[in-house]
Amino acid sequence: MFVKVFGVLVVGGLLMTVEATAAVFCPFMIGPLSTGGGSRPNDAVCGDVNGDGLVDIVTANDSTDDITILLSIDGAGYAFAARVDVGDEPVALVLVDIDNDMDLDILTANHTSDDITLLRNDGSGAFATPETLPARMAPYSIRTAHLNNDEWLDVIVANAGSNSVSVLLGQGGGAFPAIDTEYPVGDTPNGIVARDLDNDGDVDIATSNAGSANITMLRNMGNGTFGASESFPVNSDPFDIAACDVDGANGLDLVTVDFLGNLFAVVLNDGAGNFGPPMMTAGGAGGFSIACVDVTSDGRPDVLTANLVGDDVTLSTNLGGGSFESPPVSFPIGQNPSAVIPCDLDGDSDCDLVVPYRSGVAVVFDICGSGDFDRDGYIDLEDFAEFENCFTGPDIPIIDSFCATADMDGDDDVDLEDWNLLRQAWTSASPVPAPG
Repeated sequence: MFVKVFGVLVVGGLLMTVEATAAVFCPFMIGPLSTGGGSRPNDAVCGDVNGDGLVDIVTANDSTDDITILLSIDGAGYAFAARVDVGDEPVALVLVDIDNDMDLDILTANHTSDDITLLRNDGSGAFATPETLPARMAPYSIRTAHLNNDEWLDVIVANAGSNSVSVLLGQGGGAFPAIDTEYPVGDTPNGIVARDLDNDGDVDIATSNAGSANITMLRNMGNGTFGASESFPVNSDPFDIAACDVDGANGLDLVTVDFLGNLFAVVLNDGAGNFGPPMMTAGGAGGFSIACVDVTSDGRPDVLTANLVGDDVTLSTNLGGGSFESPPVSFPIGQNPSAVIPCDLDGDSDCDLVVPYRSGVAVVFDICGSGDFDRDGYIDLEDFAEFENCFTGPDIPIIDSFCATADMDGDDDVDLEDWNLLRQAWTSASPVPAPG
């Protein structure tokens, strides 16, 4: 049965719920998934590592100087596959095809060894001998993007210890220069985004600087080099940063999470990469990571934070115009969740979450699903009306993709068998209607 909830909890499939009045997310958590003894994952990514069409999980383990690969088993959870050594204290990672050979490789930012590790995928989910790429002091965040508009991905790292960003322009086949190009930013840049922030068609860089309480923007000159840094004030301790179009106008805005102030800040873009004063919203305790994505399927990006002190993930629903529901809805996770990563783990086109924490990884699925056409968390009269519009009869293929929600038994038509399943899933207080 689907219920209108923002809930959580759950080891072994037990869903606990709390009600909310705004948009809908129906979380169902499994975990912890073990990443290996003593590993304490700090970051995670998701993608198809072994080419089987399923979404796998990889974690960066800062206590054991390695990564863990968890392979998806279709319909049966995740299997521990391997741990692979990288540099010292890997705190962040990306999963991308760095050498254009059609499989996903791994890069980690190694906080203590002051470098980057590249692991090349052989196509089966096994990885070659680690390669070391340069960075500066205490790298903390890593991203990839096409900075100079060639076919090769480039690497960008925020160096928390040297108050700088390292840029490594790809040279082809996953090769990079022996020395990085360094750009100064604010103090203690822990978070980084690489997106087109001034709407000129190339990728810019922004960092959240915990030591100087501001954001630094580096504008791309169009060839992968960057102009003088520009700073914008935000909250007192901006620990992480994300980019999304919060207000539906003028391109990408920026959001930062405050570790000390238990809040997050939104700065709106004027369309040219100039950002207005910060707008503060209450968040979780000890916000450590932030993501900005449409969790509730209403067309507006919401804000998620992983809260190291609160031991939870919080969801702040976007109300429009740059404002968010407050207080946020809390999903208890476990001790010290350090990141929140949105991805579609189960292929149902909604937002699931991967959350690394001290005991391993939690996976939170959005189970708002079949039959709930308007995604209000109920299967009710409104959904029944939409179902009738989609009815085809047996063995007549669905034409309108909207009607895929009505195919309750997954046999590519909408018939009486689907109506019986819809009837069983009924959650409304109104009587179940007779078939029309």
